[in-house]
Amino acid sequence: MMPTEIEILNSVSFFQDLSTNELEILSPIIHRVKVHEGEILTRRGMPASALYINLTGNAMVSYKEDRAVTLHEKGDVTGLSAGVVPSVYKGTAVALTDGEWLSIAGHDLVELIQGNNALGEKILKKIGAVSRERAQIMDGE
Repeated sequence: MMPTEIEILNSVSFFQDLSTNELEILSPIIHRVKVHEGEILTRRGMPASALYINLTGNAMVSYKEDRAVTLHEKGDVTGLSAGVVPSVYKGTAVALTDGEWLSIAGHDLVELIQGNNALGEKILKKIGAVSRERAQIMDGE
């Protein structure tokens, strides 16, 4: 797989406050993946192997107690547990339409966090912010 181009990363809200240098560090570990309607990106309870960021398409993430969110905006994220070792996915994400997503393998994310503290902290803060937002939605707040 080819690394994701800096211009694409720069166009995604999840990465917008990162410098060009930081995007160049991330680029080799982020890959574009095509998904098809009905494809499962994450499965609740399974080892968290990758973080996914929406470029195009729609997905639904279902959680326990019949709670769910839809992801349809460029930059929406699923697979938030991938940066934590060991961890399992908290929700099942299913593509509702064909689309394209960015994928970061969990082991690459962990290596980045451990090897580049400043950039790793920025990424973890972003994941934490999305996690808190998602928890509020799930708690009905």
